[in-house]
Amino acid sequence: MAKNISETQIWHKIAKSLNKAKLSYVLVGGAALAVHGAPRSTLDLDIYIPADEKSINKTFKIADSLGLQTDQKAILGIAHLPKLCANQWICFSYKGQDILDVFLTDNNKFKNLYKNSKIKKDKKISIRIASLRDIASMKKASGRPIDLSDLNLIKEIMKYKKESAGAKQ
Repeated sequence: MAKNISETQIWHKIAKSLNKAKLSYVLVGGAALAVHGAPRSTLDLDIYIPADEKSINKTFKIADSLGLQTDQKAILGIAHLPKLCANQWICFSYKGQDILDVFLTDNNKFKNLYKNSKIKKDKKISIRIASLRDIASMKKASGRPIDLSDLNLIKEIMKYKKESAGAKQ
């Protein structure tokens, strides 16, 4: 049980650090589904950032400040070449467990993802999450069994939100 508390604390620290550094990011994946209300557990945070030098450098500074580890520091050597960085994943771990996956996407795709996203807040934290439609597109494109099963969750959430919106009118 203590391990889960530790993971939650590091997730909050990561989100707060992303916001404090004013890094443009969007939370995607299982954690984003959980924030949308899906009964979905996950072991890590998945974020998208623009594949530009400033964003990549900020991400590594944040990770270093939190004690996150990665074997993928070589990407810093090409961070000034966005076309080479686009569509790459950087995995960061905390105490030996993968905790943060960062996807570098080209600026146009990121702008659309960001435009469709929303900020969700609770008492302790605010975080920018991808729209359900964008998450569904990503899940469908990956084709992994877990992602394909998430599509059913997304359909149910969208149906519920649509019904709730109709009931308020």
